[in-house]
Amino acid sequence: ILGVDIRKMHDLNRVFGYDPAHCLVSELMCCIRHQDGRTKDIVGQWGGDEFVVLTDVGAGAIVAQRLMDKAREITDRLPADKRAEMLAQTGGLVDGLCVAIALVPYTTSPMRATQDAINEANRLKEGRETGERSTSGAIGTRYAVLT
Repeated sequence: ILGVDIRKMHDLNRVFGYDPAHCLVSELMCCIRHQDGRTKDIVGQWGGDEFVVLTDVGAGAIVAQRLMDKAREITDRLPADKRAEMLAQTGGLVDGLCVAIALVPYTTSPMRATQDAINEANRLKEGRETGERSTSGAIGTRYAVLT
């Protein structure tokens, strides 16, 4: 189970407008099911800027990397003035669309594992460092694997 939290969504909405920002997030989350025929993956919105991805055992790291790569691709396409505005709005933390992703093994009840994934993504988003880390993608993107 992946918990995915869009970092600085409020600032993304402010800089780009609600509808364009929503389109960026939709493009990001749709990349999961539209690459490599991954039709078994299930993506759901947990809250305003929080998403849950249910995927095959062993595929979580692949899906997480795909999300980070897509966030970078989307950010690279954004106009330079908007990226600069995002950096200014977030105190240099975020330059576009970036995510906090937590990969949690499905070893407990579905609700518990899902909540654990979301909680860890929130901790990552807020900069509270726990677990293994890998950073790539947009400025500020974080990724954790919980064992």
